[in-house]
Amino acid sequence: MKQNLQKYSGKLPLKYWIADNIIQDIEKGLFKQNSKLSSINHYSKQTGVSRDTVEKAYVRLKELGYITSAPGKGFYVNTVLSSKLRIMILLEDIDEHRAAICKEIILKTSNFAHAEIRLFFQNLKLLQEHIEQGIGNYHYYIIWHTIMPISDLNMESILGIIPVNKLIQIDKLTSESNAQEILQGVLARIVIP
Repeated sequence: MKQNLQKYSGKLPLKYWIADNIIQDIEKGLFKQNSKLSSINHYSKQTGVSRDTVEKAYVRLKELGYITSAPGKGFYVNTVLSSKLRIMILLEDIDEHRAAICKEIILKTSNFAHAEIRLFFQNLKLLQEHIEQGIGNYHYYIIWHTIMPISDLNMESILGIIPVNKLIQIDKLTSESNAQEILQGVLARIVIP
């Protein structure tokens, strides 16, 4: 599990970079289900990363369901969730209708997917950071924007790094009357494994 820290750019906190690299290794099959990961102390000594940072990375992996721990025995690749889809939901802002639809997306996909919500507050630089940090780590990227047009060249170039088959865009304002239409449109695009 020796990771090449020379590739660490510093754009992302190290704990997230370590966790995301382990996730990629799990999804590539480099770590098989039930295989044991290095202990926190061993990983820390092997890489020169502080024990606290490694522990935070492992906590993130546990929160995402990629690993489990057995007290006194160590950390193991989870046999259940590692095959689940990962969905990143990016919202330019949040209101009660968007919150309700996101909650429904999470509930309706919870048997086969893990979804994360991130806000970018109409800030293209923040949107770009979220996408760059997550690229390759998610099966679907749901981008919800209504204020910034997709025809904006900056928006096009940012979204252009996401493969078309993984990008789901919502560019509608939400209301009670169209909430189900938006929800059904999103769910229809997600291919269940």
